[in-house]
Amino acid sequence: MHFKPSPQLVFGLGLAAALVVILGLVDRTGDLRGEYAKVRRRLAVLHEGAFVPPLRLATILGDSVTLGEPAAAGRQLVFVFNTRCPFCKATLPAWDSLADSVRRLDPGIQVLGLAIDSIAKVVDYVELNGLDFPVVSLLTMREIALYRAGAVPQTVVIGRGGRVRYATVGRLTSRAVLDSVFRALAPDSLSSPSAVARQ
Repeated sequence: MHFKPSPQLVFGLGLAAALVVILGLVDRTGDLRGEYAKVRRRLAVLHEGAFVPPLRLATILGDSVTLGEPAAAGRQLVFVFNTRCPFCKATLPAWDSLADSVRRLDPGIQVLGLAIDSIAKVVDYVELNGLDFPVVSLLTMREIALYRAGAVPQTVVIGRGGRVRYATVGRLTSRAVLDSVFRALAPDSLSSPSAVARQ
């Protein structure tokens, strides 16, 4: 006996096969979109292990600092912000407290502000908010891209050779985040995995 499928069965199986292929493509496209979004986020902000080039800039007071090239202690704590960001404003008390603690623990660690705005606006912002650490203003797209300052606020720890030891985006509200910042600010011998394991 020879079975001959009906046209409706053939059509139904063909439609089911087409739906499976379409769903597979949609799922793959969704995965690709997710991966693309991850890559975009990674390129927009600094992350642990990234390297930043040294960039000599004038502070708003006229002094000069070199971002990405820590001085004496070999570490820089950098706050990336802009003057219009409400999250930056909201994190200022926590960041100011963090900066004060870091200066007391190790005065050799450079604490810097990196503002994405015009110098005039940054000067007003610094005075209005009583920021007492050097602040530089990034104005060119090249500078902003070099320091991946596409998202604010960012808290970044930079070590010798311009290597990012820690970076986070957003307000400093979590004790775990603050602990991670302090761990990244520890001298090289204390921040290595083997040293941490011994503690």
